[in-house]
Amino acid sequence: MSTEAVGVIPTIEADTDPPADLVNGRNVIFNAGGEVILRAPLAGVTPFTPVTVSITEVDANGHPFIGGARMTVHNVRAFENGVDTRVTIEFNGPLRVRLSYVWS
Repeated sequence: MSTEAVGVIPTIEADTDPPADLVNGRNVIFNAGGEVILRAPLAGVTPFTPVTVSITEVDANGHPFIGGARMTVHNVRAFENGVDTRVTIEFNGPLRVRLSYVWS
């Protein structure tokens, strides 16, 4: 178990490894702020594809980190060869963020 913490929020590590049967995944970088819909082209996705999305802030080299902004994913809509994701990025200006998509 990790003893690292972000502010006063403890970090808890997973007890198991992630499943090996994930079929597709992709990371896409955006510069955005506020409440927005971010559109990512994802070949092979259809309106019936189950898609999971997460968001993280990234530095200039693309490395993820937890900064001062609160970021949330609200809605995910798959369409033919892409995904729209409604997010809120609470910060005083646009940030460089990475959305990670997993679908099967």
